[in-house]
Amino acid sequence: MDDVRVIILAKSYKNGARCIAGKRCESLPNNKVRVHEWVRPSLYNEAGEAIAPITENEYRYSNQRGYTQVLDIMDIPYASNCTVAGQPDNFVVEKNKSWAKNSTFRADCIFNIVDNPDDLWLDAETTTQKVTKRYVDEGNVETSLYLIRPTQFQITLSNEYNEWEERYKRKALASFNYNGTLYRDISVTCPATRKMLKDNYPPEGGNAITLTLPDGDEYAIVLSLSPILESTQMHYKFVATIFDRSGGLQRDFKA
Repeated sequence: MDDVRVIILAKSYKNGARCIAGKRCESLPNNKVRVHEWVRPSLYNEAGEAIAPITENEYRYSNQRGYTQVLDIMDIPYASNCTVAGQPDNFVVEKNKSWAKNSTFRADCIFNIVDNPDDLWLDAETTTQKVTKRYVDEGNVETSLYLIRPTQFQITLSNEYNEWEERYKRKALASFNYNGTLYRDISVTCPATRKMLKDNYPPEGGNAITLTLPDGDEYAIVLSLSPILESTQMHYKFVATIFDRSGGLQRDFKA
């Protein structure tokens, strides 16, 4: 099969590599694009599941000068389809084959391609930052990615002691309103946002700090649903990317 052309809308941290996702697109005359469904390029893990993060060997530009960035339009080498519970958008990429950059999507057009679902995987059996295995098994997840416009968006930064890892650990958790529902304590894995806020965390053991970003409600976010975590039998939600209208956040703090 031919390469898959994708507008990169997420390049978040995952297990020392990156979880990359975007919307499939096709190029049109006059530098325009037609946008289609969400896709998430993936690799097989040791268990043969197509949920492994993408390494630098894959997301390096084919000319070897730099790496795939958010808003790049990339031609990604396709290897095969796959079936992943909770992530129907995944496909398998050719391992160790670099991706070719076609062009760049304009930052000021992000707000033109937002999704408008009724809710963000609301599962009555649990809290708003996760869903149960039953919810997924019953066919409630048609896509595991959304680009949405939240309101009352806030980020809480903490630096608490993690007994499992035996060290203090920084966390960034988002809360926001969408379509009349308050979603709380959703982990922020957006590299640009975490880079921007790196000096705002409280000291080790200090009180958590809740921040409102400078542009108020003028943000769009990519929300992603994880594969199942075996220890809890839950799928967790993540804020994978945050966009402002100017594109400054992703431009000035790209990582």
